[in-house]
Amino acid sequence: MGDISYTPTFQHVVEYRDGEDPVRAEGPNGFNDRFHAIESDLAQLSTVVAAIDAKLDQLEAPPAAATRQLTLPLRFLTSTTAVLPHWDTGPNGTAEATPGRSASGFMNLVLPDGILLKSLRAAGQTVGVSVEIVLAKNAQNGGSSTLATIVGNSNPFDKTEPIDPAQGLVDTNSFGYTIFATVSGTTAPNTATASISGLQLTVSS
Repeated sequence: MGDISYTPTFQHVVEYRDGEDPVRAEGPNGFNDRFHAIESDLAQLSTVVAAIDAKLDQLEAPPAAATRQLTLPLRFLTSTTAVLPHWDTGPNGTAEATPGRSASGFMNLVLPDGILLKSLRAAGQTVGVSVEIVLAKNAQNGGSSTLATIVGNSNPFDKTEPIDPAQGLVDTNSFGYTIFATVSGTTAPNTATASISGLQLTVSS
């Protein structure tokens, strides 16, 4: 608040003397000039008080939500009853479909309670097939809803899908959060033609 200051302009320099000074309204020592000077000081003081109040409001205001990116490890699990093959781990840590086969897997997310999920980003490459990546929240008492879906069908792909703010608030007491990744179709037999090189969540708190 160092930029807020107040300098009074009214000074009662000349004292009135009983029985000697006549009461008058006009002139440099008249009541009108003195009252106007006091009125001007009060108006200036009111402006300063308003500025102080605005500064205090800024100090009391909650901090702006911090936005950050969470990079997810590319490790997909496969259920014991899964029909589709699992994802392999490539030499650079990518998730790759086994050449000549499809792939399916999931990862359960451990997220801080109360953060807001804003978007899902996925990067990778596909040739002749497509990769579907789904972020879902699963109710503890059954049922699930999709928060974001990304379809990668190019070489390379890098896509970001926004998440509805009404659905993105993390509630770990009521929901679990999972990412599913599935290759649609069969990859070429001799080379890795479907891979995921990055998964990222943008969140705010």
